[in-house]
Amino acid sequence: MNIKKTVKKELKRARKLHDWPKDQVHQVAKISEKAGEALQAANNHLEMGASIQFIKHEVIQTVVTCIRYLEANK
Repeated sequence: MNIKKTVKKELKRARKLHDWPKDQVHQVAKISEKAGEALQAANNHLEMGASIQFIKHEVIQTVVTCIRYLEANK
């Protein structure tokens, strides 16, 4: 996996599909939501043997959400 390329592609997709909240509380809530999904994927991997690819996918989405936060709050 080319991490930079994957993040860039997912960032472009996220910008098209999802509006970004104006206030920091909702922005950070989005980060928390994505991090929670990554944690759930990791738990599913540990407890049920789910694919590690699900974890990677959720972590990439968390990274993208963090980038969007940083871009909105320069």
